[in-house]
Amino acid sequence: MLSLRNALRWLDLSESELGLSRDQFTIVVNRYHPRLPIRVNDICNTLKVGEVVTIPGDYHRVSNSLNSGKPLLKQAPKASVTKAVVALHSRFTEQNEAPSRLSALVKRLFG
Repeated sequence: MLSLRNALRWLDLSESELGLSRDQFTIVVNRYHPRLPIRVNDICNTLKVGEVVTIPGDYHRVSNSLNSGKPLLKQAPKASVTKAVVALHSRFTEQNEAPSRLSALVKRLFG
């Protein structure tokens, strides 16, 4: 809950002090599990945002990928965590027409 409160403070501060709109941010919840006591809907309501992107918790696969040095996309291409990361990457690269440094970095990390 502390992270959620801090995220709310950051969004409020970004609006009031920096003049940024909440729709300029993408809220990503890493290692999300549907059995957690807090639901995606609760996060949306608390942060006053329309959408939250989740990355499923898959500690074993992600750890194996990191420890072996093999990209998650090559090691476990059909895993839900891989699909979520690829979808998140696509979401950001679709917004920017030209390939970015972030896109190149993600490609190197995930294959």
